[in-house]
Amino acid sequence: QEVDVPKLDLPPSSNDLLIRNESLLSALSVYEVLRHFRNPLRLSPMLFEDFCAALICDETTVLLNECHITLIKALLKEEEIQGNTFVPADQKDAHNAALYFIDYLTWPEVIRAYIESYGCFHDVIAVMEDPDYPRVSADNKLKVLQLLTDLYVRSTKIRDELMKNGTIHYDDHCRVCHQLGDLLCCETCPAVYHLACCNPPLQEVPEDEWQCEVCVAHKLNGVSNCEQESETSGQYLRHEPIGVDRHGRKYWFIIRRLIFNLYICREGQNELHYYSTIEQFNYLCSKLDAEKYEAVLCEALHDISGEFKYQAKITDQLTNDVKWNGAKTCLEIVRENIKELIDEENRKEEQKVKEEEEKRKEEEKKREEERKTEEKEKEEQMDMENAEEKRENEILAEEETKIEETMIKDEQNGHEVKSENKMVPDFDTTSSEPEKCNSEPVLTNSVSDNVKLEADNTSMKTEPVKTEEMVSAHPQPNNNSIIRISLPTSTPNTPPTKVLPKLQPMPDNLIPLKLANIKVPLSRCDAMINNAKSTHTNVSKCYSKLNKLRCSYLTAVFVGFCYLGEDEGYKHYTNYYVENVLALNKYQHKEEKDRDRHVGHKYAVNSAIGFEWAGTLIGSKVASVMVHTLRSALFSFEQQIPLCFMHSRWDQYRKMWGRMLLKNDSVRAFAVVLGILEMAIRNNAKKPVWRESMGQVTLRRLANSEKEDYEKKKKKRAK
Repeated sequence: QEVDVPKLDLPPSSNDLLIRNESLLSALSVYEVLRHFRNPLRLSPMLFEDFCAALICDETTVLLNECHITLIKALLKEEEIQGNTFVPADQKDAHNAALYFIDYLTWPEVIRAYIESYGCFHDVIAVMEDPDYPRVSADNKLKVLQLLTDLYVRSTKIRDELMKNGTIHYDDHCRVCHQLGDLLCCETCPAVYHLACCNPPLQEVPEDEWQCEVCVAHKLNGVSNCEQESETSGQYLRHEPIGVDRHGRKYWFIIRRLIFNLYICREGQNELHYYSTIEQFNYLCSKLDAEKYEAVLCEALHDISGEFKYQAKITDQLTNDVKWNGAKTCLEIVRENIKELIDEENRKEEQKVKEEEEKRKEEEKKREEERKTEEKEKEEQMDMENAEEKRENEILAEEETKIEETMIKDEQNGHEVKSENKMVPDFDTTSSEPEKCNSEPVLTNSVSDNVKLEADNTSMKTEPVKTEEMVSAHPQPNNNSIIRISLPTSTPNTPPTKVLPKLQPMPDNLIPLKLANIKVPLSRCDAMINNAKSTHTNVSKCYSKLNKLRCSYLTAVFVGFCYLGEDEGYKHYTNYYVENVLALNKYQHKEEKDRDRHVGHKYAVNSAIGFEWAGTLIGSKVASVMVHTLRSALFSFEQQIPLCFMHSRWDQYRKMWGRMLLKNDSVRAFAVVLGILEMAIRNNAKKPVWRESMGQVTLRRLANSEKEDYEKKKKKRAK
């Protein structure tokens, strides 16, 4: 059953990383593989901020060069273990030479040929065939790196690392002297050392945890001190989400930040938002519903709150270390924006409370006024009733007085009052029709005109009679309702009974009008209040919409402020597995020597004069810089060859060859210059194995299983 869930408005992203939020997921997937498996990859750790800065840089960087070289070496070694081949047997040496001499200038072509051998990754091949590669956009760089890391995590080396279950298998030989003996083990890597071989030498085994020279060099603030306990113990675990909010957004705690995916169930939308400051973390926790919708997420956030604050302080410290004098960091701007957002919400809440209080006071005041008005109306109504009753009593008293005066006058004159049957009132309608009189009452003018007494000479006789009422339906102020009067006849000596006129309520159309405050019915009041509420709600919605629009502008990258990674630390990156000989154990050094010996049969790798690039290998995107490096390298290489090993007429063509080299600016021109130089070198300067050998143009990946099937088919055709 679908249930309407209230919308969860989250604070804007920190945006303190140099990479776009849309590319953050791909960058994280590559970086985490490089960080988790840096030991089998032989790659020193790096900050994620430096990695992002290297991705967006237009120049070739040491950091990305080392990442690509270590990945391609690990992949080619895995292919060799699996028995897969890429070239025929007679071209194997040329293939090995390309791998052996791989460097900062040649790795793009080696990787392109390797990926092309699969024959299926056409989108990545299109990126690498770009003339500007590797000086391309960050998204294109990530495509190549993501493919290489995906292929690497499928290798047997990673499987073996996962099967270790966090245990460290220490070496048997000292890293310095490669000898056996009593060895001191490092706490974080498989390296072992003699006490005398340590730097500085030790006299006894340390009581505390001891780390080798390479591990100490690999301690990087923001990486080594922010790893989880499971990672430091050697367990390689997947980063599972710590929770999900009411809209299905997943949350991760990684790279010292709280990350969540912004879009749900949208194809092609991988934008991530993240929070890098403690203020944003606390603000997020205040927005979540810990009772109903985000109970699990709030519990997870509570568990990691201490670790998040610790790592957020490290991020702030690293950012402050690289900022220049008088500059503001982007994290400071984020804090200011969050503070403004919180203050704005507090002002809105205070305004809302104030409006509710004013509204409550107005309602109370209105109810008090209504109560007073009702009481006043009741008092006026009572006064009117009392005045009417008093007026009627006065009229009744006057009527009684007149009747008494008439009776007294008649008694004095000696007249007798006749019985009720003889008394005939002066009405147009007689009393014999009471029903008609009741239904059609007539108006009377006065008592003297309505009552007539008939007297005779006989004595007064009283009889009990019935009284019939003749009431006017519309009495006038000066007219009175009159009752037919008859004298009692049961007892001769009984005094006459006084019959009072009956009081009738005043009709509605005769109630006097009174000017008063106009009162609105209760239903109408409710409608007016509801209308006022709806108007207030619409105004609040408009204000909230404007506030959201203002918050959306905060998600833009803060231009002109200091970012972590802008110090170009990626240019000073050092891979200690290449620079420090202690990073490799005895068997790894032996593998390097065996490869050198194997390649040395066909290449002069052990000669005193080796090949070196005479120029910069990293730097600007300008092509002229790299062209200058190639020209300088060819000039230097030609000068190292003695003239006796060159063609006899080389001194005549050398100036022409030099002018061609200086003028070339295309791949075809460089190929012509290289061809001329190769033909000018005498064959006796080359090793005999190269006289009849050929080099490869493309690589074709042939798996070991495919090779066996090919051999079987070849035997069948031979039969």
